[in-house]
Amino acid sequence: AVRKALSSADHLREFVDALIATGEIDAADLNRDEPLDFVVDALAPSIPDAAYRFCRDEPGVHVVLSGTGNADHLTSNLQSFHRPALPAEATQRLRHMFRNVASTTGQRAPRSPPSRA
Repeated sequence: AVRKALSSADHLREFVDALIATGEIDAADLNRDEPLDFVVDALAPSIPDAAYRFCRDEPGVHVVLSGTGNADHLTSNLQSFHRPALPAEATQRLRHMFRNVASTTGQRAPRSPPSRA
């Protein structure tokens, strides 16, 4: 589910804006123009790389699926899994930013939260 939502900076901005609109992300927690600027380039070569490494090192995660039909993506994914863990500060910030996200997998747009009547 990583590639579609996180495949480019434009897709990420759209995805994050949708999550802000549903109230799942607090706009004050990030730079809306570059939501992952504190990770990408300085700590990870790409958004998918940061995502795979974050998921791989989460407590309780034993399997991270990396499905692709593109050989270049597969090579890139395997390289990501061999890179070291993201620094604890970056991981904590990512957890905080995405702490309320429950509506999406990254393959589809966020759903509206259920009404509380």
